[in-house]
Amino acid sequence: MAWTHAKPRGDMLVASETAITLPGSAIAGYSSVISWLTPNPKEFLNQYVMFGFHPSAISEADIDFALYGAMTATGTKVLLKDTVVADQTTGAGALVFGAVDINAYPFPYYFMTFTTAGDESANTISCYVVSGK
Repeated sequence: MAWTHAKPRGDMLVASETAITLPGSAIAGYSSVISWLTPNPKEFLNQYVMFGFHPSAISEADIDFALYGAMTATGTKVLLKDTVVADQTTGAGALVFGAVDINAYPFPYYFMTFTTAGDESANTISCYVVSGK
């Protein structure tokens, strides 16, 4: 999969990656690399980015959502922020967003992650990024 980008107005950027198949066991799944977010502490004191997750459904106990970073697009991933949004539990998935000050986590590459409690391979997830630039 790959990110698609849209600019609905002004400097706002909305990116989405849809229909990612969830993991088949209790392991982390990752979005494609996010390479267009650039922390800039000189320009903004706080540069908040909205990260959104929308699972199609949740069959097992829950799904955890987090933000990882890496120094290269294919390098080792490092946990930056656990619980970007509250865990979602069994049932129909809901679209949820969480705000992160990207300047607090200055990495050149980011990944949205979703860790399932069990086999969710029959379900998909869509990920969204909304930023000011």
